[in-house]
Amino acid sequence: MKIRTVCPACQKNTLDSQPAVLMPFIANRIFGWDSAYIDSSWSLADIPQGHLTFGCKTLYCQSCQTTFLDMGFDADEMSRLYSGYRSIDYNKLRSKYEPSYCKRATGLSLGYEYLPLVEKEISEYLKKPARTIFDWGGDTGLNTPFKDTANIFIYDPSGQATSSATRRVFTSLESSQQQYDIFVSMNVLEHLPDPLESLLAVIKYISADLYYFEVPFEKFALNYTDLGSAFWRKKRHWHEHINCFTPKSFRTLISNSGLHPLSCVHRIYPNYGRDEHIISCIAVRPL
Repeated sequence: MKIRTVCPACQKNTLDSQPAVLMPFIANRIFGWDSAYIDSSWSLADIPQGHLTFGCKTLYCQSCQTTFLDMGFDADEMSRLYSGYRSIDYNKLRSKYEPSYCKRATGLSLGYEYLPLVEKEISEYLKKPARTIFDWGGDTGLNTPFKDTANIFIYDPSGQATSSATRRVFTSLESSQQQYDIFVSMNVLEHLPDPLESLLAVIKYISADLYYFEVPFEKFALNYTDLGSAFWRKKRHWHEHINCFTPKSFRTLISNSGLHPLSCVHRIYPNYGRDEHIISCIAVRPL
């Protein structure tokens, strides 16, 4: 792990910070840390008794509005966190710390109910029907747009098997096809310790006529336009999403990768009885 000292979207160091807590599931999954209670038997003269928490920092970029965790997990730590993602063992451990998670996991296993709305949004920018789609982080392809009509090529280090002959998984960019109709990345960039560097590494090998990106618009950030409220100070805990964006900061990230955003907006999509707040960005390569 390394401590991040520059913004992951714009690479500037104009940062504010405040103390925060790393959630117990993440601390256990990555580091093997267990919760504990400090009492008199610890014989600690200068540390008050109480629950032992896992300290970290919330960082906020004054330049582009990105809010992020100061901890930048390395490759081994990311592997420990995401290996067997949402498997039986993963769900069991997470439910130990977060009892309500199993209900959420059941919904996630059904896929995104709003996927047709994403397809409609993308179609407004398409000049021809999409036949080939490259999905970065697409897992099994369950949530890949146009999965029923296009050939899907997935780049996901997990190497999960797919259930369709029209889907192919790559674990190495060098082995993938080079040109696609659409490049898709849904709910990936919020997880990465170096999202800009990772995006640059992928689009170095992959070209597409159109690029679609999606990240969650976290609840604490929904009132980001009220700058006087210092919205980012509401972020006191960190889970698997270690980067939190506003439309401005997400546009900044995509622009800094060399792509040209055509649209970067906040959308609210229905998803099995709840509203999903997302930031969607459609971009192209500059001519």
